[in-house]
Amino acid sequence: MNALSDLRTDDAPHRPVVQAVDLTVGYRGARGRPASVLAEIGATLRQGQFAFLLGPNGAGKSTLLRTLVGSQKPLGGRVLLDGQDLSRMSARQRAQRLSVVLTDRVDVGLMSVRALVALGRAPHVGWFATMDGDDRDTVEWALDAAGARSLADRQVIELSDGERQRVMIARALAQRPSILVLDEPTAFLDLTRRVELTALLRQLVDETGLAILMSTHDLELALRTADQIWLVHGDGTFETGCPEDLAHSGSIARAYAGRGISFDHEAGTFVVTAGQGGATVAISGTGKSTHWAARAVQRAGCVPVEQGDSAMFNLSVATLQDRTPSWRLGAGGRTCTGDDFESLVTQLRALSREAARSE
Repeated sequence: MNALSDLRTDDAPHRPVVQAVDLTVGYRGARGRPASVLAEIGATLRQGQFAFLLGPNGAGKSTLLRTLVGSQKPLGGRVLLDGQDLSRMSARQRAQRLSVVLTDRVDVGLMSVRALVALGRAPHVGWFATMDGDDRDTVEWALDAAGARSLADRQVIELSDGERQRVMIARALAQRPSILVLDEPTAFLDLTRRVELTALLRQLVDETGLAILMSTHDLELALRTADQIWLVHGDGTFETGCPEDLAHSGSIARAYAGRGISFDHEAGTFVVTAGQGGATVAISGTGKSTHWAARAVQRAGCVPVEQGDSAMFNLSVATLQDRTPSWRLGAGGRTCTGDDFESLVTQLRALSREAARSE
C-alpha cells in the first residue's frame, strides 16, 4: 500500500458521504430551551468532493461543524454518514468512517510521529490490540499520503506547526475514513505552508476519492480550490454551491458585507474601500505593472476607471526592461512620473487633497 490511489473506492463514485437533512444546530439554554443558530440546513457532500465551510466570525460555523461530526446533538433534523443516521452510531462506528483534525494543539507527550499516526488504527483494531501487517502498511501509506514520511522517526514535540498539521492529517488518514473534517487547519501557518497544505488536501481528494470538509477564513484559497462552498451568513441563513456561482450571485459579498470593504470580482477577494469615492483615475497599459498600479490607485483612496471615462487623473503604466515599473500621471495640465508604486500612492494622495481643497 504505497499509492494514494489505494484508498479510492470507485464502486460507488460520487455517492453521498455526509448529508444534512433539515438540520437545525444550536444550544440548549436556560431550562433546556433550544437556542437555534442555524435552521433547516440541507447540504450534501459527495465522495471525491472538497468543500470549504466559510462565513464571518460568530455566524455558527463551529457549531455546525461540531454537529456534523457528532460531538454536539442537533436541535432538529438529521446528519447522515454514509446513509446512516449519525446519532444512532457509536463513537467507534463514527471513527471508522469519519476523521477530524482540529486547530487546537493536542499534548501527546513524548510520542514519535509514527506512534501517533498509528493511533488512527485504534477504531478498527481497538486500543490494546496488536496491529497486523495490513495495519502497519496503512500507517506507512498515511505517512506517505500526508507528506510526512521524513518525519516518521521524530518526536511530535519537535515539530513545527506545519509539520504537525501534516502528521495530524496522516493520523486521520490512517483511520481510512469516508470523510475528513478539518477545523481551520491553516490558522497558525504562514502563507507558503497554508498553500502547501491546501494543495495536499486537494491532491488527496483528486487521487483517492476522499471527501473533505474544511472550515477556513482563507476566502481566496477557498475560491480557487473548492468543489463546493458551504456558506454561513451572519443572519443565520445557509447556502451551498460552487465557488463561481456563489461569487457571481453576490452571496459571497453579502456574507462578508461590512463598512469600508467590497468584493473585487476580478481578484476574487475583498478590498479596502474606506475613503474611496474621490478622485477617478483612468489607467492605460498592459501586464502586471498595470494590475499593481490599479491596486495602488485603490490604496491611495482613488477609483480606477476605464479609458474614455471622464476621469480626474490619467495614468499610463509600463514595465521596463529590468522589470521595474514606470508610470506617468497627468492631472490638470501637470505631469509627474515615477518608477515605483510607493511614489505613485504618495502623489495621488497629495493631488487628491489639493483637488479637495480647491472645491
